[in-house]
Amino acid sequence: MKKLKTLFLLLVCLAVLTGCQSNRNGGSLDTSILQKDKSIGQTLSDSNKLPVKYTAKSATIALRALPWDMTLPKIPFKSRGYSDIEIQDVKHDGKQVDVSFTAFSSDARQILSITANNYNGTYENPSENNIRLRKGVNGHYSSKGAITFRYNRINYKASLQDERANKNKLRDIITILANQMIK
Repeated sequence: MKKLKTLFLLLVCLAVLTGCQSNRNGGSLDTSILQKDKSIGQTLSDSNKLPVKYTAKSATIALRALPWDMTLPKIPFKSRGYSDIEIQDVKHDGKQVDVSFTAFSSDARQILSITANNYNGTYENPSENNIRLRKGVNGHYSSKGAITFRYNRINYKASLQDERANKNKLRDIITILANQMIK
């Protein structure tokens, strides 16, 4: 019985330690499933200072490559999905990552942009309006149709451009989208 209790305690401790880690892929970007962007006009000295840019064939592949779990919101208009995907390895080691996903409506009048990073970069602006999201997450709403928030040590920004929506409707839609990202 004593061995069983010890084993149980050991398993609980192990579960707590691994459950607290939000790192995937060993805590770094999995570049093996991405395509490196071959930027034109960069000198060798520039390439060491600038982030390494990658693209992915799909949002699913991009999400799988990230060193953290991320949920994209459902696109609130007719679209072919997230088509413009860019991932940047800021320090060239896969540890500090910026990612952006963009979806365009079929008539190009609406644009949804989701960006995130896992380092101390921030999207917050003190002049923005505070907003409460799911699970008590604090966000900041800008009148330009964007919500920024920090969840599980990741900085997020969700923005929607829709020339047909009034400001209140735009705020409601972008709040719903931001809440979909919080699991």
